[in-house]
Amino acid sequence: MRRELWPVHNWLAVVSLMSAAMLSAARRAVWLGVALLVGCGVGCALEGPTLEYRLDEGKGDLVQDRAGAHDGYVAQPLWVSNGKRAALRFDGRHTVVTVEDAGRLKFPTALSAALWFRAARVDRSDPLGLIVKSPTFRLLVYPRAQKFLIDVHGAPGRRIYESPPAPMKPDTWHHVALTYAAGGAGVALYLDGAPVFERPLDIGGPAAGEAPIRIGVGVNLAQRRYFKGILANVKLWERALSAREVQQIVNTERPELAGTFRGPDDLAPQTDTTVLYEVGDRKQLFIDRRFIESARGVTLAMNPPTKLGPVLLPERPWENLRIGFCDSVMEHEGTYKLFYSAMARGKGTFVCLATSTDGEHWHRPNLGVVQFNGSTQNNIVMSGVGETVVFLDPHGTPAQRFKAVSLRHWPDPDQCGLYVPTSPDGIHWTTSSQRLFPLGPDTANQALWDTQRGKYVAFIRLWNPLRKVGRIEMDDIMEPWPYRKIEKPYYIWGEDKIAVPSKEVPTAFEYDDRDPVPSDHYNAAAVEYPWAADAYFMFPSAYLHFPDPPAGQYANDGLLDIQLAVSRTGVKFQRLSREPYVPLSPEAAKDSKCLYMAVGMVRRGDYIYQYYAGYEITHGAPQQAGPNPIGSICALRQRLDGFISADAAYTGGELLTPPLKFAGDHLELNVDCSALGSCQVGVLDRAGEPFPGFGAGACDEIHGNHISKTVSWQGKSDVSSLAGETVRLHFLLRACKLYAFQFAVSR
Repeated sequence: MRRELWPVHNWLAVVSLMSAAMLSAARRAVWLGVALLVGCGVGCALEGPTLEYRLDEGKGDLVQDRAGAHDGYVAQPLWVSNGKRAALRFDGRHTVVTVEDAGRLKFPTALSAALWFRAARVDRSDPLGLIVKSPTFRLLVYPRAQKFLIDVHGAPGRRIYESPPAPMKPDTWHHVALTYAAGGAGVALYLDGAPVFERPLDIGGPAAGEAPIRIGVGVNLAQRRYFKGILANVKLWERALSAREVQQIVNTERPELAGTFRGPDDLAPQTDTTVLYEVGDRKQLFIDRRFIESARGVTLAMNPPTKLGPVLLPERPWENLRIGFCDSVMEHEGTYKLFYSAMARGKGTFVCLATSTDGEHWHRPNLGVVQFNGSTQNNIVMSGVGETVVFLDPHGTPAQRFKAVSLRHWPDPDQCGLYVPTSPDGIHWTTSSQRLFPLGPDTANQALWDTQRGKYVAFIRLWNPLRKVGRIEMDDIMEPWPYRKIEKPYYIWGEDKIAVPSKEVPTAFEYDDRDPVPSDHYNAAAVEYPWAADAYFMFPSAYLHFPDPPAGQYANDGLLDIQLAVSRTGVKFQRLSREPYVPLSPEAAKDSKCLYMAVGMVRRGDYIYQYYAGYEITHGAPQQAGPNPIGSICALRQRLDGFISADAAYTGGELLTPPLKFAGDHLELNVDCSALGSCQVGVLDRAGEPFPGFGAGACDEIHGNHISKTVSWQGKSDVSSLAGETVRLHFLLRACKLYAFQFAVSR
């Protein structure tokens, strides 16, 4: 009897029906209809997978098997989205997907595993898990070495174990597919649809096992080979995909993965902002939130300097009552110069000069200018003055390169006020008879040439009702200073004496409701920071008032330490922290009761040196009570730019700047990453998308402590192609202090 042969499409239909028995009820119905109606000839749609995890749930700790009923559980999920779909971020420490009941699945003669991965840049050199079903197969990736680990077990004792290289980039979506078929086809590995490894070795059917499927970790949790990055569209088949099918998956799925994936705690740019900072090639400091549009796990922190101890003590006869308070420091012609106040018993007040070449060892030169006890062998440059603070004027004429703000003729209301003596060298001084400000601010008043504004600025004491810092701006400091006359001047010494300024000039800094009552602030010690753009610092002495007698021991008594206030314009100053920038030393130390910062700072290499007057007596205690002189001038050492930093804890954080435009050719950071910390930087466009090749994930990790570390992306640091573009900086930080950034110009 003659047998009739079935057409090929009928045999394929039967095979499809048999395979459908292993699928969910819904999927069986779909494939049953397709098989019966059309069969599955060449060119039909790709047959669906056995398991499919899109990882696009966007919430919760369950991931759905879109091909069957083998749902998975996520440990510590981190959901992210690009606006079109969700994906699952793996943190490299805890996140893993486990499909427990998948252990019953068998792959009789063949298998395929495919997924999308976006690996973060990591320091680890070991392989990180993508998908594993032990002992059947493992697929792991070496992000740093740019290769994979494939491990397929077949018949007992037979195995394919390889580590093929593959060109991949961090922070970039890649598609990987692993296929195996018994009978000689062997193993094939595809990256982004292209074959990167093939080995036609028959090891028999894939080994069976009861272990669960794990996504995002190695063989087991104990190995800690956790993947760090984002995964999506994880699929498994019980057959080997063809090269054409793999390419079809890549072409179909790639578009939905475009754009930046962000989670609810990730930083998203403010796309409606009109802010744009032209940073040019100058250094920018993190002294406030100007360069922090958004942040996660990052806080601004004040960084106190290191105390170096006294550098000058009252050791000369003209210092036998007191030294310190009206002090200022500067560098001039390669020498550090410190002008300080000295008082001698029964002799009055002097302005003295000390010099140094290293900022730590100071000398009193014999200047031969001012007589004291019949001799000019001393370092006195001015005598018979009140509170006087010297400054170096870069805008002044050579004959008036040095100037001073000096309170004189106290308390005569007809003469008392502020005067400005001048000098070509800081040693030989000419005193002007012109009173430039006709009120009596009783402190270390100061002035400076403000390069940002192109004007002179004076900082003086105000009383309103307690001590505040006033600010006066003028074109010519040698002409009468502008102020507003008020109806009722403020008298603290009596109406027969000079009045003090209160509301005549604008306030630059003041106490507020967060400060204890009664307290105020003494001298300003304001500076325009010369080594970065738009940075002004003020170091006011915070004065806590003790009760007056009879409740207290002395009138006008209390303790003072030094705080830090900042400004971008030098007009208004704010405190980031109320903690002391320079704290009091323990009891009986030379600087245990009252501290006053000297005006100015000097730089030596990668350090800033500052100076302050320290006293071992309280503000109101009699200065002449004991036989020994009081006071000391002490040194501080601060890291260059180190006053305030953007700090990330050991658990990590990130920071996104507002839009910027720059003019340099490479990016430098002042950053301290500690031993275990790190820093990476991405250069993004206005919308927050990384410029090609400049994503944070492609940035070479920075470790250690650096004053000017050049940033590189896969070994390349040239950013000149982005100069003039609107960019944002995206900082990824861990256990790190970020002080400053600069788009510098190569010299």
